[in-house]
Amino acid sequence: MAFLTALVLLGSSGTAWAQCNSEVGQVAASPSQPTTTDSPDTIAPGILEVETGWGRVWPGAGVRHNSVGAMFKMGVFCNFEFRNYFGGWQSQSGPGQPSVNGIGDDWITGQYRFVRETHVLPTAAVHYTLKIPMANVQDGLGSGAKDHIVAVSAGKTVKHTSVNFETKWILLGQPQGGGFNRYEEYSANFTRSLTRHVAITGEVYGDTQSGPDAPAFGSSLWSLSYSVNPRLVFDAGVDAGFTHGAPCKHFFAGVTYAVGDLYRSFRSHRPQGGRAEAVAAE
Repeated sequence: MAFLTALVLLGSSGTAWAQCNSEVGQVAASPSQPTTTDSPDTIAPGILEVETGWGRVWPGAGVRHNSVGAMFKMGVFCNFEFRNYFGGWQSQSGPGQPSVNGIGDDWITGQYRFVRETHVLPTAAVHYTLKIPMANVQDGLGSGAKDHIVAVSAGKTVKHTSVNFETKWILLGQPQGGGFNRYEEYSANFTRSLTRHVAITGEVYGDTQSGPDAPAFGSSLWSLSYSVNPRLVFDAGVDAGFTHGAPCKHFFAGVTYAVGDLYRSFRSHRPQGGRAEAVAAE
């Protein structure tokens, strides 16, 4: 506890706020998709970003699940980021089963970066996520219960490679108010630039057992991203389990776009210290 308190104090220092001020005006995409591991770095204050993507999962037994979702992400203030992921459109089909379609669940996340990377310390952040159940339970597209996720992530950049780690504590809501099933998820990934515009990401992650019918598993993910410019990034890849109980395979593709700086007009109308001092001197 003392160690975490010290990290929070470091992240709240004047140096951290000064570094936030240096980010002003940098409109650049910071994709959250497609990895399981959340980056501990937050998007710059005032920047609004939109992400959307398609995915197909083969859970097993011949079942196919397709999804198209969208995420809105914004840097609310220094070191704090807000995300809203809407599951969008879901469809599922399987042998001898009628196809079902419908909207997915809605996920709301707040992230606070309490340590910025230095030569010694990694970047570190805490996250809280709430699932708002919206998917149809009768069609098997959702549980109809609220889920809660608390996470801690850390990351370090070494030359052209970024390495991130994350631990999640998940409370999985049960139908008809049956309480929660608790389990953990551990993940780590790296992202390395191959060229000016292309980067590769590799990830391993695993969940502990979340119930009698949901055993622990491990999985891996590989993806390529292409940055058209700092504001527009495309990605595609595959996720494949390597233990019993993991999804067989998952293909995905998406795009991230940094819309702009919503605080720009506010900053342009804010009095500048140097100008105010000059007027006072006159």
